[in-house]
Amino acid sequence: MQFSRTFKVRGNIWKVFELTTEFFSKTSFHVENIIKPELLFLSRGNIFGSLLDFDIQKVRTELKISFSQKEEEVHVQCVYETRYGRLITSIDKAVFENEVGVLKIFLTTVPHE
Repeated sequence: MQFSRTFKVRGNIWKVFELTTEFFSKTSFHVENIIKPELLFLSRGNIFGSLLDFDIQKVRTELKISFSQKEEEVHVQCVYETRYGRLITSIDKAVFENEVGVLKIFLTTVPHE
């Protein structure tokens, strides 16, 4: 199942990409692949979490973040995908919403210089 959110921040795509990478380095997500400065692929959890756990942060989840520059704004799209047949519940959506919200706040409050 997928969950997606998009937001905009003022700044330079390279700096927003760098700050996003820094932000997720302090979370349970691990970098799987990077295509600078357009895509960041992350993952967390494992198959056992997907089969046995109700905590979405332990469930195998892939997060693809794409970036595009539109004049002075960077559009950031976060797409979460759970694996192994795990359905996304309303509680899971709230966790994802919160993560995206905290990322947006971080990107809008940290200096881009």
